[in-house]
Amino acid sequence: MGLRRWLFLVAVFVGLVPATRCEEWRRLADLPERLGVAGAFSGVTGDGLLVAGGAHFPGKPPWEGGRKVWTDSVWWLDRPEGSWIRVGTLTGGLGYGVAVTHRGWVVCAGGSDAERHRSDCFRLRVRDGRLERENLAPLPQPVANGCGALLGNTLWVVGGQPSPEGEATSQVYSLDLGKPNGVWQAGPRLPGKGRILAVAGATDSLLVVAGGAALEAVGQKAARREYLRECWGLKPGGDWNPLADLPKPLVAAPGPMPVRLGELWLLGGDDGGQVGRDPKEHTGFERGSWRYNPVLNIWKPAEPMPFARVTTPVVSWRGLWVVPSGEMRPGVRSAEIWARDLGGPATQRK
Repeated sequence: MGLRRWLFLVAVFVGLVPATRCEEWRRLADLPERLGVAGAFSGVTGDGLLVAGGAHFPGKPPWEGGRKVWTDSVWWLDRPEGSWIRVGTLTGGLGYGVAVTHRGWVVCAGGSDAERHRSDCFRLRVRDGRLERENLAPLPQPVANGCGALLGNTLWVVGGQPSPEGEATSQVYSLDLGKPNGVWQAGPRLPGKGRILAVAGATDSLLVVAGGAALEAVGQKAARREYLRECWGLKPGGDWNPLADLPKPLVAAPGPMPVRLGELWLLGGDDGGQVGRDPKEHTGFERGSWRYNPVLNIWKPAEPMPFARVTTPVVSWRGLWVVPSGEMRPGVRSAEIWARDLGGPATQRK
């Protein structure tokens, strides 16, 4: 092997250069929910992309007293060049839970509706153009605004809030999806402060939780958010270990973080730089992206994105990373569906 080729392979291994060129982001067909949604569940089933639930403000914006409405619609896109099909509904409006793809199903855990936070866990799939649902064991307590990821066959749910007015929790739960009639297990609590809207991701042997916001009670008023940079890693059977901090505090980034060449990618988020600004003057969230290399334990900047979304999933599907809908400014959703061509086979974990 020539020296140049050897150096290139070493660089790929440590994450200094990508092995293949990533193409530009592009848009797929807009979600038929005209206003878009935040907090939807999303994943891959029937070889298509599923987007379910979420919430938006169909009347006035929130700064004018508008009311948030949760939707129960379930949409499915059979191919990247296709059009969305409404394949069914949830049992009620629901959003802000955790969703992963596992063996052809989209597994949904926790979330909230207009009244309360939920402990429901279920899975959805599309077969022969029809939506099917199976209930799974409920979480030990309600959890919304948490984060989660799939490590092997195990779904992990970390942090969040048990109730709308409650403090953020550091509780961790896991469910082995490979076991029939499995039940949730309590895992080692996340060190430090409880947090909401962190982002999780997993490599073959490591669960990573990054950023999020701690909630600090301020008298009888609503809790104040503390934007976090810290990151933690968990190996199955072990305990949490501190990882390199994020380059900046980031909250509500699309998740779970997708994996590319052994690295986890964090696609934007809210860095808190415009907290307190008039919502009508908000210029949008973070468009930067970062790559976490677990071998070197470093975050590296990646190319910026042509859009910015928070409180939305990111799904690996047919060689694409897809960011469906989401929040573009506080209280303002977008129906746009953005996709990045990875230039290779799909990397969706199944």
